[in-house]
Amino acid sequence: MRLGILIFISIVLWVISGIIAFYGFESLDQASNFGESFGAISSLFSSFALALAIYSMVLQQKQNDQFEKYTLTALDQQSKQIEIINKSIEEQLKTAKVAAITALIDREEQRIANLKEWGEQKGDINKYENGIAAASRRIEKYNEDLQAHATC
Repeated sequence: MRLGILIFISIVLWVISGIIAFYGFESLDQASNFGESFGAISSLFSSFALALAIYSMVLQQKQNDQFEKYTLTALDQQSKQIEIINKSIEEQLKTAKVAAITALIDREEQRIANLKEWGEQKGDINKYENGIAAASRRIEKYNEDLQAHATC
């Protein structure tokens, strides 16, 4: 708003000086001398324009600093959210691994029960002893894996 007022005043003064130069003097020599007297005013306006340009750059730098601050804050918040998501995914992965290992243990226990039942049906309880031992070893390994995931 202030800049608009200053520009308006400058234009009004420029128009008035032109009217005075054209109608206020009897000869061009007098008008020329009068126009040359505005050299100081011209340099004043040039200095004013330079000051406005510097002020504009200062304002722009402040805006850039604020934008950078807000951008860094937003990036920091996004980084924290990504960390939370990563932790959640890791927890889900651990839960899925435990569920899978538990399912494998259940399956091996069912296999042992089936082998024992088939051995009883055949009349030889030890007929499938190697299969039962292998399934028992797998259950032990799965329990170790389960313990390893529980301590993580």
